[in-house]
Order: sequence, then C-alpha cells, then structure tokens
Amino acid sequence: AAAGAGLLQAPIVLFEPSAFPSEALSGFASTATLTVLAMFILSDGVQRTGIVQILGARIAAFTRNDETRQLGATVSLVAPISGFINNTAAVAILLPMVTDLAERGRTSPSTLLLPLSYASMFGGMLTLIGTSTNILASELSERLGVGAFSMFEFTQLGLVLMVVGIAYLLTVGRYLTPERIKPRTDLTEEFEMGDYLTEVVVREDSPLLGQQVQRALVETEFDVDLLQLIRDDEVFLEPLGPKQIQAGDVFTIRTDRDTLLELLDAEGLDLVPVTVDESELETAEAGQNLVEVVVGPGSTVVGESLVSASFRQRYDATVLA
Repeated sequence: AAAGAGLLQAPIVLFEPSAFPSEALSGFASTATLTVLAMFILSDGVQRTGIVQILGARIAAFTRNDETRQLGATVSLVAPISGFINNTAAVAILLPMVTDLAERGRTSPSTLLLPLSYASMFGGMLTLIGTSTNILASELSERLGVGAFSMFEFTQLGLVLMVVGIAYLLTVGRYLTPERIKPRTDLTEEFEMGDYLTEVVVREDSPLLGQQVQRALVETEFDVDLLQLIRDDEVFLEPLGPKQIQAGDVFTIRTDRDTLLELLDAEGLDLVPVTVDESELETAEAGQNLVEVVVGPGSTVVGESLVSASFRQRYDATVLA
C-alpha cells in the first residue's frame, strides 16, 4: 500500500503549477516506500531458500488433522514474524504454506487464512517496520518536528495487543470464522489416479499360479505394465518375466480402469487395500516405498526438470511415470 502511495504521489504532484522537482519525486524517495520495497525483496529471498517448505512440512506433521493445532500454529507463527519483516510480506511468505496445511488436514482454507491476516496485523504492532502505517506515521512525525519513532517505540503495547488478539482468535474468533471454502478433496481421489497405478495380490485359486510372469501377464492381450513384485516382504524389480507366480504375490501394475477390472474378474487377482500415512513411509524399509505425488503450485521444483532439480540425488527417489 505504501509503495503504491509513493508511486502515485509523483504524477499527482506534477500537475501542481508550483511544484518543484524535489517535491514531485519525493514519493519515490520516501522512507516508507523504500522500506516496504526492501521488505518484499527480503521476503522473496526467504521464499527462495526453501525454508518455508521445510517449516510447513514440520508443522503439518505436528498438527495433522487437528484444526485447533493448525490454527494455533498459524497465528503463533505469523504474529512474531510480522513484527520484523512487515506484516504484508509475512502473509505473502506464509500464504502458500497455510493453504497447503489446510489441504493436508482437510480443513477449510478460510478458517486459517482469515486468522492469518488478523494475526499478522497484531504482530505488525510490535516494531516500527511491522506495518507500512507505522513507517508512514514515523516519517510524518519527523517532518512535523516531533521526532521519528524508534524501532521498539510501541513494542510493549504491541505485545499486549498481540497476546489478546491471538487469544481471541483461538477462542471466540474461531467460531465466528465462516467456512466459505470447502476443504479440498485428495488429489489422487479427485483425478482417479488410483485407477491407473495400483497393487494386486494373487489369490490361492488364481489360474495364474505356477505360470511365468512373462507368459501370464506380459505376453497377453492385457495392456499392463509391471513395475515391481513383492513376495514375502522382499521387493523384486526387473527382470520379472522368468519368475513363477505364487499365491500371495503382490504386483504393482499400471493400467487403465477397464483392463484392471478384467484382470480382477478373469485372473484371480484382488486389489490390495492399503492406507499409508507419512509416519509409516518414514519407517518402511529402503526400496519399498512406492507412492504417487502431485507437485503443488508453491513447490520449489516448479519449472525445473528432473535433472536440473537433482531430483534423485536430493530426495533419493526414482520417478517411474
């Protein structure tokens, strides 16, 4: 807002007949304008470090699906940050993280985004640079001869307002916040991605028992890609063709919905009903984690190729499709 005011001030003053060049350009040289601009540059640098994504993952692991924890973490994080990098910049930095937090926890984004905005305003009262209004008021006070505000001129009052405001948001305010946006559904379910990459188990009455994988599943009319075989907790990758099929074998396959239904009906296979959370993935043995992931809009790998992002080296993961 301050930056916009500074930019608009110059062309307006130019229409004044008695305006001097220094007055016409004063908006561009305003302390408030330059300070807010510097805060936005700082916030962009913080975003590029990736620390916000790491922090978001830690918070999501702590809050999980608990809306109270999500709200508490959101307001407790943004309020103190807003006092030192400007509340507008703080919201811009944390907005993608909070949206992702709401999506992971199946929470309406509006129940977190509105408190995010209010908490940033409370936190902005901690220091001089917390809000654009504080900086403008300090500059005006200096012009009038009263003197500029110091960095922590109103920190004591700001702390009181911040504590009271956060307490209100966590108690009364949370019940007044409307759920205007419905919680987003799981993207895997929304796009039916589970229909194309899934696990099937061989039943004891399957006609495939004793046959080689190559002949039973690969060299057939079924359009199926075999990705891995799990047998007795041991994972087998390529080559799978020579192996003989046994009861209880679990195949990870990629196929279309119709072919999958045909396999289940004709070949004695069943879907493996598995629900896995992040904690189970972390404790799983190396090489046994096969998951589908969706690149979020705020991800650091957006616009990168797998090579330029050093995907395999960075995450120790191999992309199959």
